Amino acid sequence: MSVVGIRGVAGLFLPGGLLLLAGLAFNQAPTFVPWRGLVVRIGLVILPLLGIMVGWRFNRFKPVMAIGLLLVVARFLRVVPETVSEFISPDQFKALLAVLLPLNLVLLALGRERGLLSLSLATRFILIFSQPLLVVYATDYFPGFLSLVEQPLLQNLPPLVAGLPQVGLIVYLLSLLLIGSLWWHRRDAVLAGFFWALIAAYAAQAQYTGIRSSISFTFGGLILLASIVEAAYSMAYKDELTGLPGRRALNELCLRLPGRYSIAMLDIDFFKKFNDTYGHDIGDQVLKMVAGKIGRVTGGGRPFRYGGEEFTIVFPRKTSEECLEHLERLRKSVEFAEFMVRGQDRPVKKGRGKRGEVAPSQRKVGVTISIGVATRVDRKSPVGVVMKEADEALYKAKKAGRNQVSQRS
Repeated sequence: MSVVGIRGVAGLFLPGGLLLLAGLAFNQAPTFVPWRGLVVRIGLVILPLLGIMVGWRFNRFKPVMAIGLLLVVARFLRVVPETVSEFISPDQFKALLAVLLPLNLVLLALGRERGLLSLSLATRFILIFSQPLLVVYATDYFPGFLSLVEQPLLQNLPPLVAGLPQVGLIVYLLSLLLIGSLWWHRRDAVLAGFFWALIAAYAAQAQYTGIRSSISFTFGGLILLASIVEAAYSMAYKDELTGLPGRRALNELCLRLPGRYSIAMLDIDFFKKFNDTYGHDIGDQVLKMVAGKIGRVTGGGRPFRYGGEEFTIVFPRKTSEECLEHLERLRKSVEFAEFMVRGQDRPVKKGRGKRGEVAPSQRKVGVTISIGVATRVDRKSPVGVVMKEADEALYKAKKAGRNQVSQRS
């Protein structure tokens, strides 16, 4: 698996997957039996308060609403089924929640975060919390409505998936696929939180009952809370355009570098001319393409966006000679990458089924990078000195004709 693939899996699994495993272990281990009731009582009080404070601080309210939804469902499953038996059986009530809960979590996960006072969030809030009234209306006017969610579709399912009505199981599965695909395209920490919270909710409804079910819902809320913090971390330490760590992350790494290390400074050749010719939108696409290649650097390099069209790669415990092979491979991967620019005069397609339209004109544009690398020779040399030497090597590479790797002499 490539470095990017490993980082992608880690980005999905941490911290949500780890918290989910902790919740499952907590539920299964007999040692923690006396603590489960206390965890539920604390979770029902602390999680919403923490969610509101953290969500308000970082302007993330969709996961806060999802935390509230999970805890409300946990409470409903413990106290409501017996009190509504006059209108709906406990099994029907649980089956209905197995359909509505994943749908509502998907509803909250979709779209961009627009703040507490946005019309989008208000609409979701009204739609979610008006559902009990809609269910009462449906059961009054369509008596067979609730029986639909209990209909078996397949026989002899394994125990892991047999704890829910099959309609609910299908809804959970489709919801996981949808949120997982959204995360894959956006790599958003909050979407990863919704993914693992869905699995926690499934475990709470399909595998556990009573206090264990409430524990699973509580850990689902904790996962969503952690996702808000993780998203805030990404905003602070990652460059939004390229997805690479930014200057703040670079500065923190420099504080804990080992005795020997090398730093490479990279620059996109003729980037200003490229921007002037094709526009900043195309320039941003070039930055993202180059950043994608830099993110795949081998040799243990740690890539960062330094600013503008400049990037930095830190190689802990390596000399510049040991880095040359990896930097040369990176340079060639950018040089031989195909970057297509659409022509400005192409006709705009209007409607469907148009005949005689001209295919969009495209032009292949070459993109290259220059690289300078320097090694910390004197253990007393600060990081700034090594960066300056790498910058001098970069200037040397540009002066020699660009599209090459240069060492500090």
